[in-house]
Amino acid sequence: LTPLTFAAGRTLSQLLAPWPYPIDLHGGRCEAEGAVTWKLGAAPRFDINATARVTDLSGQFRKAGFAGLSGTLVLSSRGGWHTVKPLELTMTKLNPGIPLEALRARLDVATPPRHTLPVVNVAAASARLLGGKARTEPFQWDTSKHTHRIVLVLEDLSLADIVALERQSGLAATGTLSGRLPVEITRGGVALQTGELRAHEPGGHISYVPSGSLKRMAESNQQMRFVLDALSNFHYHTLQVSADSTPKGDVTLHVMLQGANPDWQSGRPVHLNLNVQENIPTLLRSLRLADELGEALGKKLQQRENAQP
Repeated sequence: LTPLTFAAGRTLSQLLAPWPYPIDLHGGRCEAEGAVTWKLGAAPRFDINATARVTDLSGQFRKAGFAGLSGTLVLSSRGGWHTVKPLELTMTKLNPGIPLEALRARLDVATPPRHTLPVVNVAAASARLLGGKARTEPFQWDTSKHTHRIVLVLEDLSLADIVALERQSGLAATGTLSGRLPVEITRGGVALQTGELRAHEPGGHISYVPSGSLKRMAESNQQMRFVLDALSNFHYHTLQVSADSTPKGDVTLHVMLQGANPDWQSGRPVHLNLNVQENIPTLLRSLRLADELGEALGKKLQQRENAQP
């Protein structure tokens, strides 16, 4: 097949309009080649060998932009669809709301005996995010099943970067977190099952200066005032987070903090248990929208500056 090269003004949706699918390509190169052999008789047999190659693809999947997708897939149908050699995929950037960089995956496809649909075996997948790294434990994606379980291992995430996601005025934090997030993927969505994150020793620092309205609420709520006073300059040695979510993305976080505020009650030890609820899809959409608006505003300002004599 003649290779396709995407560039400015030539996207996949324009080439194949109307294009009803959630993915579009804006840049990069796609090419494919293959061969078919057949043997006729009482039981005709067809064998297909195909190679598909993508180089530096950029585009969007739903509203998530990506760039630098590259990989070569070599497939054969002899004995059931399978990869002739492992597929190595790389991607420089993916932004579903949280920027991911340096994504890598190594996998193969096989059709086990008595299976009509192939199974994807993912040996490794990883990405950089939030100042640290995420990777998956090896897993299988059986295309004949509707439920899949994956364990995400998070390493050396920056608490400062995590806090920055919320864009909460007056809140700052330091520290490094690692942990595991078991997830179950079904047709109904993605559910988090007893995930856990822990801060590395020796801990870190949390500073929260609330807004005027929250301050006024704390004046008549002793428990809230206690928490806000403690968090105004909190030095923690223990931070543990357990997380569960529904398939629709409603997450419940249980946060345990142990430490002290040297400026409050003579630095007496403080043990806080906090519950936080958030809807992840809504959060990601808002983060993505904020980034898109910021980027558009930056381009407008740059255009104005360039237009000035």
